[in-house]
Amino acid sequence: MRSYYVQGLDEKKNYQMFVRYMSAYSNAFSLVYFRYTENERVKKSVRAIKKKLAPYKISTERKTVLPSMVTLNEFHHIYELAIYRTNFDTLDVLESAESIFDWDYPSRPMDLSFFQNGYAWFASSAHEQWNALYTEDKHILQDLQDLGIQAIAKENVALSSLYFDSNAEL
Repeated sequence: MRSYYVQGLDEKKNYQMFVRYMSAYSNAFSLVYFRYTENERVKKSVRAIKKKLAPYKISTERKTVLPSMVTLNEFHHIYELAIYRTNFDTLDVLESAESIFDWDYPSRPMDLSFFQNGYAWFASSAHEQWNALYTEDKHILQDLQDLGIQAIAKENVALSSLYFDSNAEL
């Protein structure tokens, strides 16, 4: 599987077009709800996003292996991966961010990812200013280019090393 860095997602217009495209071709998307401790109160903005997305939730699970990272978690922080169905009704929440890198603690859930057929075919890490699109489909790359979004080829990645979650296949 080829990986690509999707350039320009720090610009609102490109980001919104990308989110619409990914929502149309994905089974699900995920966000990571992060807290330093069990007793930490999350920001009102995060609670509002979680509430708006609640009707579309497929699953929520505490994990240390996530689409965008693997954490050693020596400080026992809380990483809660929530997977949601993609549809027209979730777009207003996803498009509310200014860029892909706005999906970051403490104001929002972290690291927006999109799933297709159970694997994260797009993953991002806002605090690292990193993203990766995984595809072999030249039509997808052409579609993105037609939208004015550039995908820069990176390394080949074994399919077995991608992040899979059976809940995201629904």
